[in-house]
Amino acid sequence: MKWKPMTTAPKDGRYIFVMDEGSIEIVRHDPERIFYDPEGKEQNWIKLPAWVVQWDTALRQEPDCWMPLPTKTDKRWQPFNTAPKDGREILCLDRGKVYIIAYTKDEFVFPDEDGTEEHWYWWDYADDDHGEATHWMPLPETPK
Repeated sequence: MKWKPMTTAPKDGRYIFVMDEGSIEIVRHDPERIFYDPEGKEQNWIKLPAWVVQWDTALRQEPDCWMPLPTKTDKRWQPFNTAPKDGREILCLDRGKVYIIAYTKDEFVFPDEDGTEEHWYWWDYADDDHGEATHWMPLPETPK
């Protein structure tokens, strides 16, 4: 798949890849994102359209470009037990939803049952209800 200009990005609430400040993010468009407006006279909350990342935070600026997420039937998915554990970010498929994850050693977490501190780190801070990832694939190449 190829990166496309943001003027062609879908604004129907589905998740897509975007390039934001040099990194790949998974976002959706929210036509009425609520923001705090410290200059507001009557009320301090305003609604504005925004691109929202998976953990429900709005991007600070318009992304550079976009591409669709892979479908769950995409032939590039590989069994999750073959995923690289070298710290690079990859995509994973969990119950039909695509996430960006990386295998990491984190000194700030409690050790697992086997005493290690290594684990898969999920980049969607708000969604702690992960099932079991079944497939993985590399992130798409960044635009040239």
